[in-house]
Amino acid sequence: NYAGVVPQVAMTVEEALAYMQPQDGDIIKGHGEFAVYVPNVGWIGSMNAMRPGKGYVLYSNAETSLIYPTYSSISAGRSEYIEIPENLILNPSDFESDMSIIAMFEGIELSGNELLAVYYGDELRGVTPPVLTDGSYAFFLTAFGNVNEELSFRLFESNGQLIQRLDNSITFKTNDMIGTVFEPYTFTIEKISEEETVRTDTNIWPNPFEDEFTLVHGFDSGGLIGIRITDLSGRTYLDQLFDIS
Repeated sequence: NYAGVVPQVAMTVEEALAYMQPQDGDIIKGHGEFAVYVPNVGWIGSMNAMRPGKGYVLYSNAETSLIYPTYSSISAGRSEYIEIPENLILNPSDFESDMSIIAMFEGIELSGNELLAVYYGDELRGVTPPVLTDGSYAFFLTAFGNVNEELSFRLFESNGQLIQRLDNSITFKTNDMIGTVFEPYTFTIEKISEEETVRTDTNIWPNPFEDEFTLVHGFDSGGLIGIRITDLSGRTYLDQLFDIS
């Protein structure tokens, strides 16, 4: 069963759906975000709030009528939106079809400041920050597209800096759901051991430097590299992964 949901005032997902009896796996979708119901946990996902003037669709196995509460913990001036860097902004209204992906990473420790993006070629088709679930970060990603398009993924820093192009790819299918909260779709990034570290000639100028410097590092092939910059006192100014593929 599915139903259109149009709240009259801004409220959290938990507040908006407080009077229904959701079932395990029920989904509430906006245009570019969604949340899934997990028993004894509640609604979790990329959707934190529901707002008037925006349409939502509820997919539920429960026979229930929606009754909206009269209260809301969201004040009129409060924003629930995550700031997305300019190079990762897209307009969901440009697309008619979408699918949902619940994903996690293996082999890398996330800080919670990353962004997962999905692409068709070099065309951005969706982006989302992680959500902390049971001590681990999961991504509830909405991907826009057309049937049978091959979609790929990239991991970014919150400032829009690319961390890595991921090897995974999926085929777009309208309204499909890939992964669950307990069995997410998995991205695997293999860490490079000290024995596997590539050693090449590195040139930095000027050296020493105050604000800016140029680094030239030669590699026989592309891959993921880490650069850490510290001062003489041991304070770290940069500790970041770069994709040079």
